[in-house]
Amino acid sequence: MTDYYIGPAGDDSAGDGSASNPWFTVTHAHQQLTAGDRLLAFGGVYSYDAAGTQNINNQNGTASNRCTFTNVDGETPILDFGGDTGGDFNSFADGGLDVREDYWTVSGITVRNSPYVGFLCRTGTDMVVEDCVAHDCAIPGFYVISSAGTTVRNCTSYDNTEDAGNADGFQATSGASDVLFEGCAAYGNGDDGFDLFEASNVTLRACRAHDNGIGGDGNGYKLGGEDGSGNNTVEQCLAYRNPGYGIGDNMPTGNGRTYLPVTIRNCTVWNNTGNGVELYSDVGHEVSNTLAWNNASAFSYSNPSTVTENTNSWTESIGDPLFADTSVDASGVPTDPATFLTLSAGSPAIDAGTAFDETFVGSAPEIGAKEFPTVRLYDATTSAWVSASVKTNDGSGWS
Repeated sequence: MTDYYIGPAGDDSAGDGSASNPWFTVTHAHQQLTAGDRLLAFGGVYSYDAAGTQNINNQNGTASNRCTFTNVDGETPILDFGGDTGGDFNSFADGGLDVREDYWTVSGITVRNSPYVGFLCRTGTDMVVEDCVAHDCAIPGFYVISSAGTTVRNCTSYDNTEDAGNADGFQATSGASDVLFEGCAAYGNGDDGFDLFEASNVTLRACRAHDNGIGGDGNGYKLGGEDGSGNNTVEQCLAYRNPGYGIGDNMPTGNGRTYLPVTIRNCTVWNNTGNGVELYSDVGHEVSNTLAWNNASAFSYSNPSTVTENTNSWTESIGDPLFADTSVDASGVPTDPATFLTLSAGSPAIDAGTAFDETFVGSAPEIGAKEFPTVRLYDATTSAWVSASVKTNDGSGWS
């Protein structure tokens, strides 16, 4: 297993891929790797406007020996493609990082100013993209198509707006299945935060979508829309300050298409201009433990009799959930992500949910995306975990 390097001032012809003499392009460098090797990028701006799309398309890893493209520890490589002006889905040769091989991990990379997508995952198996950032691209920051088992984790996609109606933060589409988006954030994008228009078997977990719709629909999470789409799950996610709905199926009935159900569990939808949860189709969706507050309406179902509901804020007549922290900056980014939209002591949403297979504190899960922060101690006399409280002393006394 060998480490190779690229650098902003590297040279594909004169370099040898060493730390002291790196290559320049991802396209050239990845072709020198074999299974188990790593390609490390030094920090700085890589001016790829002339080089065009950077491809990882000529070397597979294996299940036991993955190939990796990552940043040098502590450094931030930025792949810059010169500008998003005039870009659209036909600009596939002009920008972005195109990953289409099996068993690759990409981490710690920023893509900006692409006239195409930021990160494209297609045709490969078991691809992982984590701790990456895409911004100021023409269309989606992260785009998954025709691939199976892709994981996108702890990534951020913002200010992708050029082709507004197509510029989602994250999109999984035709042929994408068994995809996981986890711990990701989408904001300030032209269309929706997360769009699963033609995708199936996708899970969105602990993600954040807000302030999208700069010229497009502006929904937080769009969970389907094309024939055969659905069977998607969104759990422990936040949707807020979007001009459209917070979470919806995007599956209008009466158009001859066949849809699959979606599952919405333990989500918080707050302060959206549209409805909190919006479901058009009548294919047996599930909505559970979801908290909606200060939206146009908590929910809107075309056929309520086909939706299975379990302990949502509107079914339990919960009004103000007493959020502990709603502080955000001008872009809507939480001032403190750890405390944002958590519940205060005394919230009617605490211990008010239905237990499924998740871990929770107290007698039942909370309604909403975040468990009330509680300390638990192990009582050896009863062999049980019990709730406790924390007191602090600032020198003047305990509180």
